[in-house]
Amino acid sequence: MLTVHQDHIGDVAVLECDGPIVGGDDASELEGVVTAREESHVIVLDLTGVNAIDGLGIRTLQFLKRWTAEHNIHLKLFNPHICVRYALEHLGSACKFEIVNLHSAMTLLTDARRRHQQAA
Repeated sequence: MLTVHQDHIGDVAVLECDGPIVGGDDASELEGVVTAREESHVIVLDLTGVNAIDGLGIRTLQFLKRWTAEHNIHLKLFNPHICVRYALEHLGSACKFEIVNLHSAMTLLTDARRRHQQAA
């Protein structure tokens, strides 16, 4: 069963996913959490804890990529497990995801924290 923990720093939402993304319940959980972050400028999906993904999970990620683009939100994937990377690689060029490393994610969060503090 998928669980999603949420952290927010200014306009950046970090969604830490734990468990598999298989079947309708997991896909719906992920979709609901992401689409509820409509006010975010950036959404980082931390996929470190996702140890399995099926076709519905991949289609959900594809939907979320389109949905975030339509809402002018940048979707970034952080540290996808090897099984998720394998599934994403087999999507081909039709659906490219931005995968960020630790350094990029930390820079993104540091910048968001700085913007948030300046706005306060």
